[in-house]
Amino acid sequence: MRGLSETHGALVVSLLARAHFGGMKCDVALLTLAAARWRKRFLANPERWSEGLDSVFADASARAAAAAGGQTTPPLACAAPLSVVSISQSPHSSD
Repeated sequence: MRGLSETHGALVVSLLARAHFGGMKCDVALLTLAAARWRKRFLANPERWSEGLDSVFADASARAAAAAGGQTTPPLACAAPLSVVSISQSPHSSD
């Protein structure tokens, strides 16, 4: 998505992709509005939101490992990067 890092773009596009699958009107509206809000947040202050989300994801990973009896799971940062360029340039995109 224009103006966003790959990571931030992937988060926004994931919300839009889920909305694209449809569902109850209120759920689709919620996902679309959430994507717009996160896009604005990331454009306004990307460092702040990156740090905050990294902290939340690390905590969630630690809790998941604890719930799994101490088995560690690879952090989200180890996942292969997702290119969102082709998705964000679809005719359904707002950009």
